[in-house]
Amino acid sequence: MRDARFRGVLVQLNADEYYYLPRLMEALRGRISQASEGVVGDPRIRPLQGAPIEQAYGVLFRWTGWRAATVLQILDSVEPPLLFLGLIIFLTLAGFSRVHALAGSVLFVLLELYSLNRPVHQRASFLLVLLTCSCLLVGMRGRRIVAVISGEILVLLVGVYFWSYSFAWAFWLVLLLWEFSLWLRHRH
Repeated sequence: MRDARFRGVLVQLNADEYYYLPRLMEALRGRISQASEGVVGDPRIRPLQGAPIEQAYGVLFRWTGWRAATVLQILDSVEPPLLFLGLIIFLTLAGFSRVHALAGSVLFVLLELYSLNRPVHQRASFLLVLLTCSCLLVGMRGRRIVAVISGEILVLLVGVYFWSYSFAWAFWLVLLLWEFSLWLRHRH
C-alpha cells in the first residue's frame, strides 16, 4: 500500500469503488450531509439516495485523517471476517448445525465473492441485513428488546439500499407468515 511504485494510488479491487470514494471522502471531511451527493459536491443538489453507511464510516474514521481509499482498504480486511462469522451465527440461529452453518457460510462466500468485495453495497449493507435477520430470529423466540432492535434496523435499512431492505422485509414477512401458520395449526 505504501510502495513507491504505486505513488499513493491504492489497488483497485472493484469497479464500484469510484462511486463510493467521493461519497466517503465528503463524510471524512466532516461534510456528513454531502455524503449522499459526494460526486458533484453541491449542497443545492438533492441526492438520489441516502448514504448512511458512508456517513457512519465518516464519523468513525474522520479523526484519523485518512483518505477514503485507505479507509475502504482497511475495511476490506475487517468486514469480510465479520460477514463470515455473521453468516455462521445467522445459520445457527436458523436451526442449522454448526457444521452445516460453516459449510453454508463457506459456500455462500465462494459464490458471492465478487459481490462481497463491493465496499458499501453488498458487503456493509449485507452485514446489516444479517444482523437484522438474526435479531428477528432471536426476537421471535421471546426476546422483546432484540425484537425492538430488529424493528429499528428494518426501518434504518429503508434508507440504506433497495435490495437490502427488500430482502430483510421479505424475510420478516415469510417469518411472520410461518409463525402465523404455526399458530393456526396449534389453535385447531
